[in-house]
Amino acid sequence: MVIALAYGVFSEWHILQADLSTYLLPGVARQRDQGTVYVDFFDIKPPLAYAMFLPWLALFGHGLAGMWVLYALLLASMFAGFWLVLRRLLDPWPALYVFSACCLSVVGLSLLEELFFVTETVCLVLVLCGLALALRLGSRPAWLIASAALVASAGQVKEVFILAPLALLPVASRFPRGWLRGVLCIAAGSVAAILAVGGALVLWGGGALGGYLEVLGFKREKFPAPTLSRIASDLPHYLATVRDWFPWLGLLVVIVVGLLVWRLLSHRGINPLVGDRQVAAASVIILFASVAIGMLWQGAPPIRHYALALVLPAYLLAGAALAWVQSCVTPIARPWRTLIVILTFATAAPAVSSVAWSYGRVRTFDPLSFVESASSLESESDLSVFRKIADLTPTDQCIQAAYGWSATAYYVYAARPSCSRFVVPPLALDPAYRQQMQDDLVRNPPAVLVLDEAVRGETALLPSIGTPEEIIFPFEAVTERCYQPVASFPTLFVPIEPDRTATGACIREQIDRVVRPEPISGA
Repeated sequence: MVIALAYGVFSEWHILQADLSTYLLPGVARQRDQGTVYVDFFDIKPPLAYAMFLPWLALFGHGLAGMWVLYALLLASMFAGFWLVLRRLLDPWPALYVFSACCLSVVGLSLLEELFFVTETVCLVLVLCGLALALRLGSRPAWLIASAALVASAGQVKEVFILAPLALLPVASRFPRGWLRGVLCIAAGSVAAILAVGGALVLWGGGALGGYLEVLGFKREKFPAPTLSRIASDLPHYLATVRDWFPWLGLLVVIVVGLLVWRLLSHRGINPLVGDRQVAAASVIILFASVAIGMLWQGAPPIRHYALALVLPAYLLAGAALAWVQSCVTPIARPWRTLIVILTFATAAPAVSSVAWSYGRVRTFDPLSFVESASSLESESDLSVFRKIADLTPTDQCIQAAYGWSATAYYVYAARPSCSRFVVPPLALDPAYRQQMQDDLVRNPPAVLVLDEAVRGETALLPSIGTPEEIIFPFEAVTERCYQPVASFPTLFVPIEPDRTATGACIREQIDRVVRPEPISGA
């Protein structure tokens, strides 16, 4: 039901949209011999965000219906991995309660409804399935290495998961051949995942590995390590957001602290969990901490689709707390023991607003309309604008689309390359890269320029630093003076002059006239 509801909001989207088209573009271009990831398509995502699609593209293509199937499989795998880890912590009925509470929060907070194909789901599949595998078979070196490779791969899709392999350390502590060998197995699996990613970039060819090294240098300069003051300023916002997920978090803290003090005063030790549950609880605590640190480090806001990375680990943490409380209260008299357990379970319940929203979503969800929408994906009318671009341009000529991430759909559907490696214009904000993009479009003027106002808001630029035209490229000025609209297609523009040199000179004139001069770094 959660997966169906997640899809329901996208049933009106009949073509590829952000961010999926951006993830698919390098792989599709590779099949068409139209460019290489990072070299011809500048982006800051880690390599597996693109490489993970290559096998699917080779077998089934880039059709949206196939993407629906792939995403459904990933969502199902994510929840399956979540359930398997929960079962290492709790008995079936308590685990089902936490699982249901998490699903209600996912629906109530609309975590899967901002974008189609949230890559956080891919990361959680790798992390949760890898952790479940380690908790079950981690006593064997080969399985522990495989688990570590899976978990470490998540960091090559989203950097917030880069520390996730640390969650396997409790498994290593019970390794039959000694904890040091267990740690070495985890390290071996993590290194193998990184080497595999590097090997994939080498096999991709076209200088993809060198392009990624350039991206790493760019990210190191533009996204430096956070200062303690920045972390301190962000932390209250993160804690407030977690309280939105767990409205009764304060009561849970009181119960846990109270039981902890009682156990210390009665000399019972702080951890009554034993065996597999002790290892599982320690693993999910470290997992939550590692992802939280990753989000703080990256400055990723714990809202919308970003929050999915932390919500499932947070509910695993709640499951560990429930397991700990259940073990703690065993020596307590029955009436008090029952009361404490009931109160503890109540703290894991989602917010009333999430429950109400989920109930409304289920009541208004119409499976029939969803199926009808799914059957009409990528119709001729949906693809008409892309067909027109293909008709207007020879296969060896390029196009350029503004403004945001959804603009990459034009390159996928029209089967035409971009005139600049900056297929997502907002990534050219750096003065040196801005100059590079402008020079690309002067030297190689687009045969078709696309200005889709529907995706202009995706630039997400701050008003204080000006408009996209002033900073990146004067799209509107160029379309007014150098290009003319195509009849019946108001988002498409073709050059006024048939001579490409004249068009390039006109574009340069608009750049010099509109774009405010700024010093180029390193010039």
